[in-house]
Amino acid sequence: MGYRLPLVTTIVTFLMMILGAVVVGTQAGFACPDWPLCHGQIIPPFDDPLVMVEWFHRTTSALGGLLIMVTAFQAWRYRKQNRVYLKFAIATVVCLALQALAGAAIVVFKLPGYMTTIDVTNGMFLVSIFAALTALEFRNREVVEKCAAEETDARQASMFTPAALMVGVTVLQVIVGGLFRHTGASEALFGRNDYIKNHFQDYMPSATFANAFLMFHIMITVLVVAATVWVVAQALRNKMFVRSAIVLVVIVLMQMLLGFVTLGTELALSPATSHLGGAALTMVVGVYIGARAHFAKTVKTVNSKKEAGQQVGNPVVVGSN
Repeated sequence: MGYRLPLVTTIVTFLMMILGAVVVGTQAGFACPDWPLCHGQIIPPFDDPLVMVEWFHRTTSALGGLLIMVTAFQAWRYRKQNRVYLKFAIATVVCLALQALAGAAIVVFKLPGYMTTIDVTNGMFLVSIFAALTALEFRNREVVEKCAAEETDARQASMFTPAALMVGVTVLQVIVGGLFRHTGASEALFGRNDYIKNHFQDYMPSATFANAFLMFHIMITVLVVAATVWVVAQALRNKMFVRSAIVLVVIVLMQMLLGFVTLGTELALSPATSHLGGAALTMVVGVYIGARAHFAKTVKTVNSKKEAGQQVGNPVVVGSN
């Protein structure tokens, strides 16, 4: 299968999430009041800039969905080689279907703002699937090129627990952060209710609720930082995934900075969108490290150069469940 297709799909899915964040930030979610058409047309008039934002998001999501389905089909083709490919294909189709249904339901049924958190969280799972699939393909290449050894596998495998914890607390952070934004609590800090009003909810969360939610969000951030420290310490100790761990540190530090900037600018579009993008990147790097560690535990190394040479175009990986 190769790593290029899942890597490109990871990048495209990430960009789709950024566009979704722009829709939330500009409150363009209901600029097209119907679905899948926009004002009853495939290409609506763009008199309102928000219509263009929402239409562009929908169009690029549809194109991105085609790429996602191609990647799922490729994974399905390799199902006999390794059962994990079938799992990737099924998970991709399920998440993509949920993404489409959630987006459509929010528009058609005018669902409350907090329902958008489902959309965001599922998007994180979707981009994580392709990050893990990319990790598997890098592992396959490593096996074929005889770069893997039992000692290396053991050191890589030791990264699984800290990486899994990192991913777990990041998922929690995404859910909490999403609810903080989509319940209107973040805007309530500044005496506004624009977002939830856009979702046909004419009220504003109390200042007490908003501040309590913010503190909870910060508490989860502390857990993310602690998990990051563990990943880095383990990477330096085992001399495995050091560069990925350093990238993770940079992303988490930028995330913290963007969080403060987002609040300081009263949820300005650029820092708020970048903040979501940082969360997605944290997930991608954490999942990549964790997946590589998992496959190091479960994948057998190719033992001879002859066998490796026979499998260069179609490496066989066994024992991964």
